[in-house]
Amino acid sequence: MSQFRWAVLVVSGAMLVGCGDSPQGLDVALQVGSVGSVVEGLEAAGVNVDVVGHVSQSFYPADATQLRVDGEEMMVFEYESEAQALANSTSRPLALWTSTPHFYLSGRFMAFYVGTTGRVLEALEEVFGEELES
Repeated sequence: MSQFRWAVLVVSGAMLVGCGDSPQGLDVALQVGSVGSVVEGLEAAGVNVDVVGHVSQSFYPADATQLRVDGEEMMVFEYESEAQALANSTSRPLALWTSTPHFYLSGRFMAFYVGTTGRVLEALEEVFGEELES
C-alpha cells in the first residue's frame, strides 16, 4: 500500500485540529482556477502529472482530485469559495504520517502532499506559492 493511501486511511476517521496562524502563500504567480490549471502548472514546472481520479475524504469538506506527480500521490481539494478554503487550510487532520505532510493554498484550491521529493515540492511551490505553516 502506498504511503499516501496509508496516510489517507489513517486520517479518514481523524478529527481536525486548528493550527492557528494564517496561511502563507496566498499571493502566487499562477492563480489556480481549476484542477486543470493545477495540472498544467505542475507540468510547466517540469514534473509528470497523471489524474488518478476523484475522491471524497471525511477530513476536508471539499471535492478532491487525486494526482500522481512524478510517481508521488497527492490530492487537490476544490472548495466552493476562497473563504471556505482559507478556513479549512488552518485545520490539519490528526494522523501518524508516513512522511512529512505538506499543504498549499491558492484561491479555492488546497493541495495536500505527503512526501519529501524535492521536484514535487518545488513544482507545488511554483503553482501554489509558499507552503502553508503547520
